[in-house]
Amino acid sequence: MLRLGDNEVFATGVCPYEDQHPKDPPGNARIVISVEIGGLSTQAAVDTGGAFFILDPELAAIIPCQFDPVERHRIKFRGNDVWGSLSRCQITLQAVAGSSHQVEVTAFIPEWDETSPWRHPSMLGLSGCLEVLRFAVDPSTNRFYFGPLPGR
Repeated sequence: MLRLGDNEVFATGVCPYEDQHPKDPPGNARIVISVEIGGLSTQAAVDTGGAFFILDPELAAIIPCQFDPVERHRIKFRGNDVWGSLSRCQITLQAVAGSSHQVEVTAFIPEWDETSPWRHPSMLGLSGCLEVLRFAVDPSTNRFYFGPLPGR
């Protein structure tokens, strides 16, 4: 695992990442990692410029846990105003070495017209999600390192 100069542990887990999400068109580069939510494993794209854990509404509809909406909310997503609900939920970053890490995040579940497929991956935004973790990327090995922030 990664350590800081004073030998303090930086990351407690590591997982591989993919360069593209299956829902993305070819050539759309991303960092996509496996996360677990409600007992289901899924792929989510890292979005350090975004807010919240944007949960694919098709996935939210089949997760066996309930999302109690805290409030209705609007965000800018792909240049569009998107309405949805904010909820608190637990996600687990799944490690292949070290320890998996469970974290409570703010999930945004977009309102969605079920007559057409949702064309976007779940997204791990910085605000309300990744900001509670230490994380690093090694593009030479496609590894995503993560761990808790000190004092959390």
